[in-house]
Amino acid sequence: MRKILFLDRDGTIIKEPEDEQIDSLEKLEFVPGVFSALKVLVNQFDYKLIMVTNQDGLGTEKYPQETFDIVQDKLIKTLHGEDIKFEEVLIDRTFPEEKSPNRKPKIGLVKKYLNELLDYEKSFVIGDRLSDLQLAKNMNIKGVLLGNMRLDTNEFKVCSSWKEIVELIRSNYR
Repeated sequence: MRKILFLDRDGTIIKEPEDEQIDSLEKLEFVPGVFSALKVLVNQFDYKLIMVTNQDGLGTEKYPQETFDIVQDKLIKTLHGEDIKFEEVLIDRTFPEEKSPNRKPKIGLVKKYLNELLDYEKSFVIGDRLSDLQLAKNMNIKGVLLGNMRLDTNEFKVCSSWKEIVELIRSNYR
């Protein structure tokens, strides 16, 4: 069985700026604690990492592929430099109104992982939006919201830091 962390990108691995568009290296800033947390989760708990991200209109005039690639390449190289490697990076480029089956919270991008090899009890979706939690629900795995949002349900966990996420996952093993 494979334990997988399905991670959102913007707001989870890297900080999301006010304009919600990380379109330059100047805007690239990692969420505090993400490096050490992912190292622990991969090395001590044997998790595989999959990045799952919606990038509205990627490849259009307003959001050129080249602009995205500069930031994404730096992000991946920085993580590799910290010995953090993603098994796969899954990107949906559509706008919400297109209602793509690949756009989170729909499961089109992750469908191939939903099989008998996935450890449903120990795999998680980690993100900063309710759509990430809905993806977890649609995948029938646990969801963790990174942030300080209050939820009206106990179905998901909310953690204010990556350190808390590590502790939550560690407690899943006790």
